[in-house]
Amino acid sequence: MSSKSTKSILIVCLLFSLLLSIFGCLTASSEPNPNRLPIRVLEITMDAIHLKDFRAQLRKFADKHSLTFTEAFYNGDHTYFAVFMETDDFHIVLGNDQDSPGEFSLAFFNEATPSIPQQTVDELTNDLKRFIMEIPNVAIAEREKALIITIDENRD
Repeated sequence: MSSKSTKSILIVCLLFSLLLSIFGCLTASSEPNPNRLPIRVLEITMDAIHLKDFRAQLRKFADKHSLTFTEAFYNGDHTYFAVFMETDDFHIVLGNDQDSPGEFSLAFFNEATPSIPQQTVDELTNDLKRFIMEIPNVAIAEREKALIITIDENRD
C-alpha cells in the first residue's frame, strides 16, 4: 500500500470517528430531563417603586422556609435583578427585564427524586403569593403549563 492511500484511509477513519462522537453527544443530550422545566410559573406585575419591599418580602419567604437566598443585580439602581431561592428539593428563580422593572417571571423547579408532592408545591406557591400580596398594587397570574410529549423511537 502506498503512503498516500494509507494517509487517505487514516484521514477518513479520523473524520468518521469524529462524526460518531459528535452524533453520540447529540443523542445523549436529547434525552428529556423533567427537572429542566418549571413545574409552576407565576407572572408578577407591580409598581417599580415597590421593588425594595418586594425583595424584602421574598427574603422573608426564603427565611421562613429555610431557603438559600441569593440576589443578582444587573444595574446600579437595583431595578434590574434576579433572585434565586433554593433547597435540596427545589429552587425558585425570579427575574425581570431591564425595560420592564415591575414585571417579573417566577419559576418553580423540582430537584427531588422522587418529585415533591403537588400539595407541597401548592402550599409553597400559596404562601409565596401571600408574602407578595402584602405589597400594594401587585398582580399575580399563573402561567398555564406547557405539555411536552415525547414518543419512543419504537412507536409510531
